[in-house]
Amino acid sequence: MCGDSQLGAVTEMMVRFVLDEHPRVRWAAIHAIGQTCTDLGPNLQEEQHQQLLPALLKVMEDTGTPRVQVSVVFIISTVSCLLFSA
Repeated sequence: MCGDSQLGAVTEMMVRFVLDEHPRVRWAAIHAIGQTCTDLGPNLQEEQHQQLLPALLKVMEDTGTPRVQVSVVFIISTVSCLLFSA
């Protein structure tokens, strides 16, 4: 499992890519976040939600890329379900 410093670095990198100007990069980063949340479970979600959620919500404002928006909704709902089932 990732240590705290590694987890922070990974989160920072994913957030940077979520805010990238290219929609394919954002889409890939969103899926990376979802997979990482699934793999690392509550540890990532509890420790890094302050960085992840604002970035994901910012992507929701991008009405020009509905595929990216749908991905964000899916990831947020998946992560929420994982949190409540833990």
